Amino acid sequence: MGINIKDRFQITTQVFPALRYSKAAVDYFLRNIVFPRFIKDFPSKLTAFGWDFGAVKSHPTIGFSGTKDSRELLPLSVQHLDLKNQQYIDALVIEYLFQDEIEIMLLPSREETETAANDAEQVLTAVVNAYPDVYVMLDVGAQILELNNLQMAKQWLEMNNQVAGLGGTGHTKKQACVYLDDHDELRIVDLRGATEFLQTSPYVQLLDQYLVFFDEAHTRGTDLKLPLGKGQSILFCIPPEIQSKILQRRGPDRNSAITPIEVFEIIEWSIAETYIDLERCVGLWAVQGKRFAHQQHLWYEISGGSKLSEDGKKRQTKQWAEKFLEDEARTIQDLYRPGPRLPTLCCDGHADHDGVNLIEKHVAKFERSADTSSATALQEEQKRELSPEIQKEMQIQRPHPADPAEHSLDPEMVYFIRTGVVRKGAIPSAFSPAFSTLSCTTAAAHLTDMDEFPQNLFVTRDFARTIKTSGHEGKGSENKTDQFLRPVQWVVTSAGGRPNDGGGAVATTMVIISPFEAQNLISEFETKHRRVVLHLYAPRVLLGFRPLDELRLYTTPALSDGWAVSPRLVLQLNLFSGQLYFNSFVKYTAVCDMLGLDWKDCAGKQEQSVSGVGADGFVNPVFRSTDHETGCTFRHSPVGFLKVFLSKVRRDSKGIDRTHIGKMLDAVLLTEKDFVN
Repeated sequence: MGINIKDRFQITTQVFPALRYSKAAVDYFLRNIVFPRFIKDFPSKLTAFGWDFGAVKSHPTIGFSGTKDSRELLPLSVQHLDLKNQQYIDALVIEYLFQDEIEIMLLPSREETETAANDAEQVLTAVVNAYPDVYVMLDVGAQILELNNLQMAKQWLEMNNQVAGLGGTGHTKKQACVYLDDHDELRIVDLRGATEFLQTSPYVQLLDQYLVFFDEAHTRGTDLKLPLGKGQSILFCIPPEIQSKILQRRGPDRNSAITPIEVFEIIEWSIAETYIDLERCVGLWAVQGKRFAHQQHLWYEISGGSKLSEDGKKRQTKQWAEKFLEDEARTIQDLYRPGPRLPTLCCDGHADHDGVNLIEKHVAKFERSADTSSATALQEEQKRELSPEIQKEMQIQRPHPADPAEHSLDPEMVYFIRTGVVRKGAIPSAFSPAFSTLSCTTAAAHLTDMDEFPQNLFVTRDFARTIKTSGHEGKGSENKTDQFLRPVQWVVTSAGGRPNDGGGAVATTMVIISPFEAQNLISEFETKHRRVVLHLYAPRVLLGFRPLDELRLYTTPALSDGWAVSPRLVLQLNLFSGQLYFNSFVKYTAVCDMLGLDWKDCAGKQEQSVSGVGADGFVNPVFRSTDHETGCTFRHSPVGFLKVFLSKVRRDSKGIDRTHIGKMLDAVLLTEKDFVN
């Protein structure tokens, strides 16, 4: 069972009530979450305030304080400038809000809404069904928490056009929606989901073609030039918790919940909440002001006057600097002892600091400020140098020191190019089965016998040898060659000695060579022998890559129209090179048959003891003759070897779980739908 902590309804109605009186749950929460985070204190702290910005300086400081109600929380040295030609704006806005066209929509509770999955969908459903249709949405109460701004814009645009397509009254289809991203930039998203900056988009002049959504953090200080006019109106969408608060403010004559909420009640509640917020914040404002006055007093003592003299600079000792520090660490008794908590005084003479009397007079104008002063510590924004709880250090595992092997051209390779035949005497001196050369890798420890792999894909000696070895790098050796394994790039095919330009030539011999051999033998490939073909190849390690295993890209010499290659050799080449994606369902089943893996869901149709399919998908050889191809040469499961080889050796320890080959090795059965497009 999963719990979505963003689902406020589920948390408040189902989860928290069950945990509220569980002592074990409370103790666990305190011990692992609360105490490690909030009880970490330093012996002292150095505090900075917004008052520092408003201090009197040599040059004037101009700032924008927002709405007029914030002037009560400005530092004493800052004066709010109320321009006479703008004093009427507040009254004019209230007058507009009392017009007849202003509408109110009461949002239902989550219990009453069965179709909405969350608060965001509930609000959007109400908005798109409103009349007249809504073009601008301001989430002033942070009602939408489940979706970010981009997701909200996309969903609103989609739902609005769906309602408009059904012939909703007064609804018109929109082409895009404006929102603010995480970097506070105005962006626009269209019907295709593409986003771009509003100022550079073609919609910047088409204001009637898009919607606008602002979240709570951007409802102030954002400048978006929308067309103004007296024909516009406002729709208040009130959630259930705000409805109950508005009803609680009604007097005895209007205490009935049946009476609909009116606009003046919303305005009255908003103004009352603003004043309550001022009363709650003025306590913090007073504490910051007194601490600022204390620091100013200390600076005056150090400087000996209004300016910091040379004599004052000499007196800036460590003892003077420590006077600016405040006590931070508190004991358990200080934190949880019953009784009133008195604010800590900065010093004995704090009442004589400049400005303290004015601060106390300002606080006296607010009725409930004394009740909120104890909560100021919870509103502090702290920047600490915490010791990390989890230390992560990247450890780079470099390959062990090794000397590079010298390149060499074997005469048997030249003979093969001229005749197209690999002589038996050249194995294993000049040519070796490709998979047998992997016995010196860490993956070899996961397979009992490397000779169980097919033996008709060859590599040259120069391709296999990249470093000088002592000859003892077997399964038990610590000196593995994982980091020195050469990638597959050049492949030579032969039709068993037949000319490749003849009709119906099928390559039945394949040899992987090194870039050194391809460079130095290119003239041999271009001669008149034409018994072999040099192919450029690369494994398909990304789904978007074009498959190159048809071996028709950049061949020397050119291929005839009837040329083909043995499909079984291609499967071995892809597996050895580290290809992670199949071209088709047919190739997927062919690889499973070659490795002895189940792709017919035999284990799901009958019990494991009857089907012979192991947990990794490997089919026991005893049962293979009836349900699977008999061409498999494996007696033991190669799954463990291939997982290590493809992920650690070929992909440098990168995950392959979500690729076709990764799912196959995890015993996930693929279907034809997995190979569409």
